[in-house]
Amino acid sequence: MKRVHLAAFSRLAAVDPVQTCYSLYSRIGLSSQATTSAEPETIEALLREDTGRHTSNRFRKAGRTPGIVFSMPGNESKLITLDSNTASNMVRIHGRRGLLAQRYHIKLGDEQLPVLPRVVHINSVSNVVENITFMHCPPGRKITVPIPVEVIGEDACPGVKQNGFPYLIRRSVECLCPGDAIPAAIEVDVSGLNLGQTVLLPQLKLPEGVQVVAPHPTLPVCKIAGKGSREG
Repeated sequence: MKRVHLAAFSRLAAVDPVQTCYSLYSRIGLSSQATTSAEPETIEALLREDTGRHTSNRFRKAGRTPGIVFSMPGNESKLITLDSNTASNMVRIHGRRGLLAQRYHIKLGDEQLPVLPRVVHINSVSNVVENITFMHCPPGRKITVPIPVEVIGEDACPGVKQNGFPYLIRRSVECLCPGDAIPAAIEVDVSGLNLGQTVLLPQLKLPEGVQVVAPHPTLPVCKIAGKGSREG
């Protein structure tokens, strides 16, 4: 079984507990979610006309999560609701940050809209998903997306064998992606790193058509942290 470095996860939990739980499950083999971009999942939604706080609360009490699809042709928007269990599962499976890199098809009657979640509002007390904002994302559109970073190669990492652990300096990387080819995650291979060594943005292997958007292109992404010596 893989070693899980709880010190690193405890620091992450203070920032994003939902994403931390998903990442922890992935590390110890309790999740089989693919890291490559898959065919978009279809979620059913209903159109709505009413807006406002009281109306939104009424939808939530009825088991519906309010949402909106913006940037439609003609700069139009569609007000929608989706099943609250569906909204909760989307966050539970992908995490609050990971969800922003997941493509979906929203089914409105006979219409299917390719979309990308852009903003997720979660109640800080109840952890209920209160609202999701989607962007219309047809294949020809390029969009900047925060892609989650996933560490691979820990089992072969010399630094881990020296009692170190991978520390994610950047848990996501802003990338410019085609609307129909958004990677679910960017893999950072640490299999050849020793203690103290770092992976920089230019060293990431990106899918074709995807490019990093960063003010400083040489920013670090992951480091093998910790102190120790190789076991004899």
